[in-house]
Amino acid sequence: MAVKTPLRELVRAGSDLNLQNQEGLTPLMIAARSGRTADITKIVLEGEHINLDIQEKRTGWSALHFSAERGNAATTEALLKAGANPHLKDKNGDTAVIIAVKSHEPDTLRELVRAGSDLNLQNQVRYTVTVDTAPHIIPSPPY
Repeated sequence: MAVKTPLRELVRAGSDLNLQNQEGLTPLMIAARSGRTADITKIVLEGEHINLDIQEKRTGWSALHFSAERGNAATTEALLKAGANPHLKDKNGDTAVIIAVKSHEPDTLRELVRAGSDLNLQNQVRYTVTVDTAPHIIPSPPY
């Protein structure tokens, strides 16, 4: 028997998962923020019409940013495989890879690097992962 979760129920009901609440969050962002990997994987792999790169209004974070901050490597991998943009910048110019580094999440960072994240992109304060991060945090090949 499949477990019923709010996100799965929304999909079953035919809800538009691209709609944002008052805070600018979509159901996918909320699921990524709470680490609902099974829900996210099921929905994105079933080809639901979800814009993976919608950005939250206040910070400009996408579901991938939330996943990177939470350190959920499995969710990050699912989002990336479904086509989430690893180079999408938030309002501070931070990409998911910068968020993963700032949050000390090496497993998530590894997934982002594996997906081709650009470690040389700068945010608004000219922070880059390769210059400003201790070498032991950046994964070495093979990823």
